[in-house]
Amino acid sequence: MSAPGRVGLVDVLQIVDIRTKIVSVSSLAIGTAYAVYATHTFSPLLFVAMLLATLLVDMGTTGFNSYYDFRTASTRWTPMSSNGRHWSSAASTRRWRCASRG
Repeated sequence: MSAPGRVGLVDVLQIVDIRTKIVSVSSLAIGTAYAVYATHTFSPLLFVAMLLATLLVDMGTTGFNSYYDFRTASTRWTPMSSNGRHWSSAASTRRWRCASRG
């Protein structure tokens, strides 16, 4: 963690939920594999450019969603919720509590 009032690399990676980027990168890898199979050509420069664009768009979207959820208080921090995530929405928490009661 960084000093109070400062945002460090670890903080940024938690905000953009770096673990979820596997889906974006795997989609890019599958599309690239098909394109190479179909055309028998590969451009490393275009691949790196598309990889960066994919990650930046995905990280920007996730970061904005995390910030908006924080500002509107639609999520709350839990040490570990039942689905293994650290953030859980108030609606899903209510559904889980109602379902576990009976």
